[in-house]
Amino acid sequence: MRVYQANNQKVRYLDNNRQNKFKAQGAGKGSDKVLISKKALNIKDLQQDLAKIPEIREEKVQALKEQIQSGTYQVSARSIAQRLLNNDLE
Repeated sequence: MRVYQANNQKVRYLDNNRQNKFKAQGAGKGSDKVLISKKALNIKDLQQDLAKIPEIREEKVQALKEQIQSGTYQVSARSIAQRLLNNDLE
């Protein structure tokens, strides 16, 4: 394969042209920006607040344990049935 000088010059010209356009558009000068919406910032804040809340509410667990141990813990059959029906529909 032969490479002619004229073709090399055309390639260099096109490459220089492309680079000049790239520079003229401001690329490579730190012109990129990221904008975060207020909604996204609010979601981030809410996620941080949720992370601070413990998954297990120790005071409630302790109260239930005491009721079970003392024999005073009672659950309504109607309440259980209602929750079973509601979970089945979801």
